[in-house]
Amino acid sequence: MRIGLIVGFFILALIFGGCAKKSVEIETSSDQTQQVIEEEQTTTVTEGEGISEVVSQSDMGLSEEELKMQKLKAIEAKAKKIYFDFDKYNIRADQVENVDYDANLFNSPDAKEFKIRIEGNCDEWGTDEYNYALGLKCLRRLEPLLYLNQ
Repeated sequence: MRIGLIVGFFILALIFGGCAKKSVEIETSSDQTQQVIEEEQTTTVTEGEGISEVVSQSDMGLSEEELKMQKLKAIEAKAKKIYFDFDKYNIRADQVENVDYDANLFNSPDAKEFKIRIEGNCDEWGTDEYNYALGLKCLRRLEPLLYLNQ
């Protein structure tokens, strides 16, 4: 009985372990690659009053909504992260520069048309309630400093 069980287990191990996986090959045509390279080469950079904008020749026909989204993504990319110490909500001295930068960015004429939402992450060891309370305290510290859209 034991030998039959061992042989059966060995056969199952060979069946499941011996199956080869199929490899999927992705083919890209050289025309698509060339088109992507040409689009990258036609990009020009222009300076605006507040935020520098990247304008591509293919972007000239974009709708107003798409241009707004590009402007919003540019603002989001320029925003700096603000870090707090572990288990604290006081703004660190090395983060004051980032807070000032973000306040200037969010209050620039280009950002005034958008509603800014601040998001953050807490540590994974705290409970949901604790992390929620700590996040609110951090936000209450930042909100008057950022003076959002007022």
